[in-house]
Amino acid sequence: MDMALGLLVQAETMNASDDVAGAKQTALLTEALKFLREEPANKAYQGHLSLGIQQTATALDDLGTNKPSSEVHKVIGLAVAQVQAAVTALQSDVSLTKSSIDVPAGLPTPTRAPKPPPPPPKPSYLKNSDLSEGWVGWHGDGEVAFLKADGTEGAEDDKDVTRVIKIVLSRGQSREVYQEYDTLDNPPRLNFYVDVFASSDFKRSTFKSDYTIDWEGNASPFWWYIVIPNVDFWIRVGPTGATGYKFIMHNLKPGAWTAVGDHSDLISGIKNRVINFCVPLGEGTVYLKNPSVRP
Repeated sequence: MDMALGLLVQAETMNASDDVAGAKQTALLTEALKFLREEPANKAYQGHLSLGIQQTATALDDLGTNKPSSEVHKVIGLAVAQVQAAVTALQSDVSLTKSSIDVPAGLPTPTRAPKPPPPPPKPSYLKNSDLSEGWVGWHGDGEVAFLKADGTEGAEDDKDVTRVIKIVLSRGQSREVYQEYDTLDNPPRLNFYVDVFASSDFKRSTFKSDYTIDWEGNASPFWWYIVIPNVDFWIRVGPTGATGYKFIMHNLKPGAWTAVGDHSDLISGIKNRVINFCVPLGEGTVYLKNPSVRP
């Protein structure tokens, strides 16, 4: 997995501004994807590895369809983050590794101490992100649900269910859930993240009139106004300062989890903020887990 991570980091640092650079970036991503798919299954890191594979494949698709290099760079960055998390999870799962040195009979086998775990991430500004307190702290058009591994809903006392935020799409209006939070420590930057699952029957509206701005694809524009972009899902964060709102947009794959995230530099002095998780008009259901806002 370290080899795949190194290839992804190389691809992330490249600027595919011409055909030659684009071909090299494609080769790096293709090789990284091959290594990732050859990794053996391990529950310690399987979730992060699956998302890393998904984001790497998405970056390759985006390169093949000539998406803007800024969009491709963002997707590669998400892949790097997931693979790095998988590597960290694997290291933490190994308590002791036996030495390969031959030991005379009768003597104890020497062992190596495990690598120290990485420092814990800074706490999220959001409250009740795991929904252990039900709907406390959350507002809008959602509710708490319990999702099985196969993508169907279960009950709270079922085995192996995940607490999620459930948003049912409407044919009449865009829907969203949100949480207000304070940044009293005045951070210069915030990092936004959420995992999103689209139900197998997810289908957003095909009517152009149901969208208020002609934005498409995976991008993160700024805008003064609250709008409905032509995408499957977006995070709206604000206020960010002089630029108004930031929209972190992403299309989804029905029946699969998608990692959605980005960062925003901030203008100091604003303490009260809000994050909105939004879906357009349409049919089906979207589920959210692991929402976070971190400095």
